[in-house]
This record gives sequence, C-alpha cells and structure tokens, in this order.
Amino acid sequence: MKINSNAPADAGGQAPAGVLAKLERLWTSAETVLSAGFLILGILLMFYQVLSRYFFGFSIFWTEELVRYLSIWANFIGASIIVKTDEHVNVTYFVDKLNDERRKVINQYMNILCGGYSAFLLFTGVALVNEAFLNNSTADSRLGTPMFIPYMIMPIAGFLITCRFVQRIVRNKMPEGWLKDRYTYIFAALIAALFVFVFTSGSPIAVMLVGMFTLMFMGAPIGFAMGLMGSMVLYSFNIIGFASIASKQFWAKNSFTLLAIPFFLFAGSIIAKTPMGHHIVDFTVYLFKKVRGGVGIAVLVSAIIFASMSGSSVATAATLAMVGLPMLRKAGYPDELATGMIGGGGALSIIPPNTTLVLFGAISGTSISALFTAGIFPGIAMCVLFSVYVYIKARKGNYGVATKEEPFVFSELLKLFRKAIFALLIPVIILGSIYSGLTTPTEAAVVASVYGILVSLIVYRIKPAVIYGVLKKAVQMSAMIFFIIMSSGLFGFIISIERVPQALLSMVTGQNIGPLGFLMLMNLCIPVLGFFLGPAAILIMIVPILMPITNQLGIHPVHLGMILALSMEMDFIMPPLGTNLYVLAGSSKLPVGTIIRGVIPFILMMLFALLAITIFPQLSLFAL
Repeated sequence: MKINSNAPADAGGQAPAGVLAKLERLWTSAETVLSAGFLILGILLMFYQVLSRYFFGFSIFWTEELVRYLSIWANFIGASIIVKTDEHVNVTYFVDKLNDERRKVINQYMNILCGGYSAFLLFTGVALVNEAFLNNSTADSRLGTPMFIPYMIMPIAGFLITCRFVQRIVRNKMPEGWLKDRYTYIFAALIAALFVFVFTSGSPIAVMLVGMFTLMFMGAPIGFAMGLMGSMVLYSFNIIGFASIASKQFWAKNSFTLLAIPFFLFAGSIIAKTPMGHHIVDFTVYLFKKVRGGVGIAVLVSAIIFASMSGSSVATAATLAMVGLPMLRKAGYPDELATGMIGGGGALSIIPPNTTLVLFGAISGTSISALFTAGIFPGIAMCVLFSVYVYIKARKGNYGVATKEEPFVFSELLKLFRKAIFALLIPVIILGSIYSGLTTPTEAAVVASVYGILVSLIVYRIKPAVIYGVLKKAVQMSAMIFFIIMSSGLFGFIISIERVPQALLSMVTGQNIGPLGFLMLMNLCIPVLGFFLGPAAILIMIVPILMPITNQLGIHPVHLGMILALSMEMDFIMPPLGTNLYVLAGSSKLPVGTIIRGVIPFILMMLFALLAITIFPQLSLFAL
C-alpha cells in the first residue's frame, strides 16, 4: 500500500495557461485556506472549552458539536485538494507493472469511475440537504443545529471533487494507438463485467467485496472504491434511498473521538518543521554516546518520543528519516541497517497516542484511555528488543564505536536537555492530561497542538507561514483517512444488514477453535489483507465483523485492539506495499529493495512481539 505519487492527472498534458491557470490557482488557494482555517478554528474552540472548564469555572455546551462539523468540512474540502495532488491512498503494485501507455489508459478509466462516484456524492448530498430542510431536521443537542447546514458540505464536496476529476480526465491525454491496444479492451471488458455482476448478482456482500477488490486491483483509490461499490449495492438492491446513502457517509465521520486523529497529526507534524526534532535526537545521541551502537539506540529512543507526540507511524518514520538518517550514516551504519532501524522505529508508534488505537476505539466503542494504557508496555518492550538487536549488530560490525577521547560531560547533557525540554514536554502534556482525568484524548491533542504552536512561534521564532504549511499537511493527511472512514459507513451498513458477523460467529463456534485459536487464525489472515489495504481500511472493514465474535469468545476488546494495532504497525513496513518503505525510499534516495532487506529483521521481531501479546494477554492488560 502506498500513496500514489505518479500524478497521472497532470502528467499527460500541459497545465492551463492565462486566465484558466489563475482561476485554478485561486480555486486551490481557496480550498487550502478554508480547510486549514476550519481545522485551526476547531483547535482553538476546543482549547477554549478546556480553558473555560478548568480556569474559568464554566463549560461551553456548543463547542464539541461545532468542532465536529468544522472537522468534517475541513476533511471534505481537503479530499478535493488531495485529488489534485493525487495523494489518496491506492494500490499501485499491479498497475505499476504496466508500461506508461497502458497505465495512462487504466488511470483514465479510474478517473471516469471516481468522477462518477463524486457526481453521485453530489446528487445524494443534494437529496440529503433537501430532505433535512423540508423536514426541519435539527441536531439532537442543546445547540439544535438545523442539519441542512452541516449537510451542505456533501453536495459542495461532491461538486468540487467532481470538477477535479473532470480536470484530470481532460488533462490525461491518451497515448497514441491506445484504441488499437488489446489492453484497452481488456480493461473495458473487466469494468463492464463488474457492472453486469452488480446488477445480476443476488448477494450484496459478494458484489461489494468483488467490486471493491477489482477496482482497487485496477488502481482506484481505496476510499473511492469502497464508496462507489457501496453506493451501487445500496442503489441496485434498492436497500435505502439517496438521502440515506449520503447520511450514512456523513455520520461515519461525525465522531468526537475521531477528532483526535487530525489534532494529533498536527501536533506531531510541528516537530518535523521546527528544531524540536533535531534537539530530541541530539539529546538522546549524547545520552548514549558511550554505548556501543549508541547512535542507533538513540534513534530508537527518539522514535518513542516522536511517536508519543504524533501517534502516527508515517509521521514518525518521516521525521526520523530527515533527522536521524544523516547521523546514522555519519556514524558508519550501513544503509540497510539504518533504514531498517527507522522503519522499525516508525512501528514503535504503537505507544500512545497511537491513531490506529483511536480509530479502533471509535469503531468498537472501547475506551481510548484504556487502549493507550495498554500500548505503553508493548511499545517500550519492542524498543528494548530493537535496541538489543542494534547493539549486537553494532558490536559485530564495529559501528558507532565509543571513543575515550570524547568523555561524557554531564553539563553538556544538561545543556542539550534544556534545548530539548520544550519538545519533551509534549508527551508529558498529552499523557499527563489524559491519565490525570483533566482532558479526553481529543482535548489532550488540542492542548498539545496549541502548545506546539506557541513554542514554535515564541521560542523557536518559526514564521507563521511554516505553521500554516504544517496545518495544510495535517488537513491532507487526515482527509485521506477520513475519506476512507466516510466510505466505510456504507460498507459497515451492508455488512450489518447481511448479518455477516452472525454468520462468521456461527462458523467459528461450530468449529470450536477457542479464543486463542481464533486470534492465531486472525493473525494469519490480517497480514494478507495488508498486502492490498492500508491500516485504516483494514480496521474499518474487519472490526465490525470481529467484535461480535470476540465478545462471544470472551476476548477482551483492549486485547483485540492491541493485537490489531501491532499488526497494523507491522503493515506499515511490510513489503511490498508498506507505506513507510516508500517514505524511506523518498527520503534516503535508496532503492526500495535495500530498505526491504533492512526492515526484515524488525518485521521478524515484531512477529515475535505479536505472538507474545496474543498468547499472553496480560502483557497488554496488566495495567488496566
């Protein structure tokens, strides 16, 4: 799984000139300003709620609802931006096997299909707004918001995204001789067969799964593949009306718990754009300077710190690649080991506040605080395991040898600590406020975000334009995740009405395999899904199916969450499609094959950790 960077929309033709170019820039600028503005306004409003509760002695009842709507609007508009930049997550492994001409043909087919889904999103959004307006629907809250107002983002986003795909279709010039190429007709026949299957099959779940995987195989973004097939199933089987289709997608994103994801991403992204990341690595490197392999161990310890700020494996790996990789190379570590360490360091993001755990908690209804508590020991234990491996490799290869000529000076360590203290306080603020009961995880992410902004502006004198850039990136990253979440609302509904969890539960109980046997079987199946899907998509698909089964088998939901979170972190570095592999390839300018060889030992150690957590639940549950 990777984020496609081939940009087929712009690669085949020339950018518009003159007035059209100015209009396009204005369009993109307006989307960027609005989406970033909605996100920062949501952060400030939520921060104001925390301040009013603990310092001013009163609570504001309307902020939570308004912030949810602001986040939804930000992510919908952000979805349009990343259609332009081609950053929606899709499976390109199979499409990349084609030559450039055939890749353009199949990209054009996917542009047309995704544009069709966007137009359907516009149409169903209009139906939803109209229904809410005519029925005078209001939010079930003290604020009593007329629901047609927040619903209006559905047709607006549908229109913007449709325009983006029309733009892609126009610019994606087809190669010469494409009408004579047999693959053009093979692709068309495959799509036609899919549509015939949709309207002739008697099984909604079969249509959903076959169609979704077919489209993803052909390179369609995951969110669009899920949304398109979900909409077609609900329409062709006449299950619900147009307005209900839009409603289910809107409410899939309308969750206070999910707000933690963009806020944590923003808080963590600040590290990469300020000197904080460098100060953390400098401090940990000096701390371990007299240890064989100390630079490598320091990078892994830094990974724990970075992970406790952002909760994102990709953000942690990207920051480590930028800050830690030059230090590792300077200390003599070979590229395979250095990139393997950074890939494995990204996987240490299982430590709180892990965004995968946030997503699992939102889907399953499990306490986020309990999940965060359960992630502390496995994260630290894996860091120790990785550090032992690095120490052994460094000793064997004579990397990063500690020298007597460079004595350890405590005053120097203290000076580096003073520089790093502002960054080190971020995880203290996040975890301290959560476990003390002062804030929810979402509010803790907001407090950390505001703290990061103030430190960046006041202490590090970072220009506001840099903060704005971080804000834009956080919107785009969260929009990518939330678009998949939105489309999953249809998928989850289809699974529910087809009673898939009940059928699987009967199958499992009939085989009498027991809780451990079921978890071991699950551990075998999930890595296979990781070859095709990203962590967010996997969780959204399987958690609604797994929860009834694991509840019946007596498996603790936190235990299940930890197993899934560790599996998802492993998927980030699992070849051939792990996202972090391509993040490292882009940062290091190394072949992906070199990076894969480097991460394999860390994958094996993670498999050992996964097996241990599966067999011994108390490794993650003992602190609860």
